[in-house]
Amino acid sequence: MKRFAFSAENAWPISDYGSSFRLLRLLHARSSEVRVDLAYLAPGDVIARHPAGQPQLFCVIAGSGFVSGDDEIEFPIAAGEAAFWTRGEHHLTRTEHGLTALILQSPELDPGAVLNPIAESS
Repeated sequence: MKRFAFSAENAWPISDYGSSFRLLRLLHARSSEVRVDLAYLAPGDVIARHPAGQPQLFCVIAGSGFVSGDDEIEFPIAAGEAAFWTRGEHHLTRTEHGLTALILQSPELDPGAVLNPIAESS
């Protein structure tokens, strides 16, 4: 058996596009362009608006924040919820109190085939 650390202290700081958060890559299968990352956002951190390089599922596993897509309308997001962005879609994530998210990226992602959608309130 081998043991590995994947806490925020082991992640590297990201400042691209004016972002402020830490990222830890768990998997990057180059042959099929699958990426699995953990994003650690401290209170006040932001993943600044940028285009998705490929379909991306942003799964919040702790904390809460806000996400937006191309329309720039912000929606609250919390642990147990996910946001999905298509390739090229500009998106942003920010948090006031901190959050941790598992980020899955792959051209083959189809979360609608396996996950229940969140009903939008009117």
